[in-house]
Amino acid sequence: MIPLTDHVARHGPMPVRDAIAWSYRAALAVADVHSQAGCHGAVSARAILVDGASTDGDGVLMVAGQAPASPLYWSFERVAGRGATQADDVWALAVTLYFL
Repeated sequence: MIPLTDHVARHGPMPVRDAIAWSYRAALAVADVHSQAGCHGAVSARAILVDGASTDGDGVLMVAGQAPASPLYWSFERVAGRGATQADDVWALAVTLYFL
């Protein structure tokens, strides 16, 4: 499995449908974390591992402690020192969609 960032580097931006589908799958994983009153804190295209471009294939959002930190995906509040929050995760999902 490779990070989505590597896939985009090799093949260019994804078709809109695929970008939305991968972002949606990541959002479902983040929603599970949020339902337990937590936050992921490391959502990014680098933290989404895929087995190819097909959204029918395997894909996983890395566990927060194992996912690489990526300040490019942080909200303005987090950059200012507020720390990771659920709102920051949602911001990171939006940046992921934009990147893809």
